[in-house]
Formats: sequence, structure tokens, C-alpha cells
Amino acid sequence: MILAWGLNFTAIKFVYQGFSAPASGLLRYLLMVPLLVVWCWVAKVPLRYPKGKFIETNVAGFWGGGAYMVVFLEGMRTANPAHAAAALATSPVWTILFSALTKHDQLTWRLGVGSLIAYGGVVTMSVGGGEGGGGALGTALVAVSGVIWAWSVICYRRLMPEQQPLQALTLSFPAAMLVMAVYGLVPLAHTEFASVSPTAWWAMGYFVVVAGVLAFGAYYRGLRDVGPAMTSLTQFVIPPMAAIGGWVLLGDPVKAMEWVGLALVAFGSYVCTSGRRADVPAVSTSG
Repeated sequence: MILAWGLNFTAIKFVYQGFSAPASGLLRYLLMVPLLVVWCWVAKVPLRYPKGKFIETNVAGFWGGGAYMVVFLEGMRTANPAHAAAALATSPVWTILFSALTKHDQLTWRLGVGSLIAYGGVVTMSVGGGEGGGGALGTALVAVSGVIWAWSVICYRRLMPEQQPLQALTLSFPAAMLVMAVYGLVPLAHTEFASVSPTAWWAMGYFVVVAGVLAFGAYYRGLRDVGPAMTSLTQFVIPPMAAIGGWVLLGDPVKAMEWVGLALVAFGSYVCTSGRRADVPAVSTSG
């Protein structure tokens, strides 16, 4: 899962060589939905809404699968993979903050100190890596997408007492698909599929199968086997994996200050999450 999501930030760059951001987002979902339905069928997960949960489930999908993905994909147009991964890794900070605001948790000194450290790491990476203009804006958009994702986690959390995680994810896709259709239908219709390179197609396959369906499978297995608190710790390793992937596959060397920034993001996020209760939800930073 760590490797799959870490390399996903680089894979998206190859996807964009053949598809626009809106077209890639909609195509990904169109390919993921049937795979998720088959997975639910094999796992004998019921695909029906609990009574009175249709709207609530799709509200979660609107935020987690729709609004989040649109902002994330737009940010990834120009963001450096390592910087984007570090920006998205701050989402647990917002998850805990939203959890406190919705009376699921209490605000602590750890949240304040850890937040400052983590966001200092993002700034360090952007400044130390010489990122400016569109790249800085892209990183900022990815950071905003992390805030949206954090809120969606709270929305999904409310569904879990009555729905299995995979069930909630799959049943929330109608709202997500509606957002993605508005965002990507016209660009996808104008895509010249015959001119898409094999590299872009392979990257799309990775985007859909490895970083999409299979990584989510590993994520939910982790929730079942070791619980949300331990599963969330894996996200701290994703930014270094994204940095290495960008270095090896895109030729983007990681500068010394960028490594410092990565370490600050990981440490700050750890400070925020290390003192939380075991029942605080884990945060998936897949993209």
C-alpha cells in the first residue's frame, strides 16, 4: 500500500501525458466502479443502503470521491510529486481537528505543535526545492484537497457502525461519479484515445488497479487486522516514496532541504496522531 500510493504521485504525471486531468479522473472512476462491484460480490459485501442512509452515504461520496479528487487532480497538474505527497500527508492533522469540532475528540497541545511542524515542513520543501509559480499553486491545491479529504473521513466515519468500509466506499460512488462527470465528461469525450501512448495507458492501469482497487484493499485489510491507529502510521512513509519515485522515474532530484521538509511533515503528523485515541479514524492519502 505504501509503495502503491507513494508511486501514484509519479504515475499521475505519466497519465497526464495522454489524458487531461478531468478526463483521467472520470476514466479512472468509470474503470474502478465495476472492479469494486465485483470485489464486493466476491467478498459477499451487500450493495444496498441501510435504511435512511442514502443521502448521508452520498454526501460522504461527494466530499471524498468528488470534491477532493477534483482539487487533487488540478493540483497535480503542476505540483512536484514529493511536494504534493508531503502536502497531502498533513490531512491527518485536519482529521483530528474536525473530529474535535464534531465532539469525537478533544483538542490537545499535540495538535497545535504538530500542525505547526507539519506545515513548516511543506513550506520548507516548497522554498528549499525552489518551487514557485504554478508549482507552488499546485502544491497548495493538493494541501486544500487534504483538508477536503479529512472532512470526508469524518463523513465516512459516521457510516461505519452500519456499513462495512468497502460497502460505504462503493455505495458512495453515485455522488462522486456525478461530480466527476460534470468535471470530466466533455474532456473525456474529446480525448484522442488512438494517440495515447502505451506509457500513459500503463500509468492509467496503475492509477486504477494498483493505486485504486488493490491499494484500497490493502488499506481496509489493515483496518481489520491492526486497527485504524496503526494503519494511519503508514502514511508517514508515503512522501519519501513519492520523492524517490519522482527522482527515479521523472529525474527530479530531491534536494537536501526537501528531505528536511519531508522529515518535518512526518514528525509533525506523528506528533499530532501519537496521542490520539485508538478509535480516531485512519486517513488514506491515496490520491
